[in-house]
Amino acid sequence: MIQPNELRIGNKLQIGSQIVTVAELYSSEFKTPEEGFLPYGHDDISGIPLTEDWLIKFGFVKKFTAAFAAFDLGKIRIYLREGQPATLHYNADRGWYPEIKEINYVHEVQNFMKEWTGKELTEMTDIDLEGRDYLLDNCM
Repeated sequence: MIQPNELRIGNKLQIGSQIVTVAELYSSEFKTPEEGFLPYGHDDISGIPLTEDWLIKFGFVKKFTAAFAAFDLGKIRIYLREGQPATLHYNADRGWYPEIKEINYVHEVQNFMKEWTGKELTEMTDIDLEGRDYLLDNCM
């Protein structure tokens, strides 16, 4: 069950099979545009498992694949390994720090990025992704 202190406005969650976005937070409930008001302890609310697709939607760039995949966004790197929690790392200009934390869900990545960078992590549009991919393939 997701605790109230884990949520911020803009977090992505799952209710059943539907993806919702937290729009407002209150003491005993939160509101989404898709479902309206929901209590924090609602049985069907869960975190969205972190996947390659979600990282790419947020603008992370897949760096390599071996027994795991690495995804970079600025100085943040996330390693995905099948059947294990993802691990988050930070580059402080002297190389990659060891694991900062394990993450399992989309809202955890959103919260970490806001805390560390001060910026919201939002989904990129298809046009943004096509432009980014073109630059990566042809200009860098």
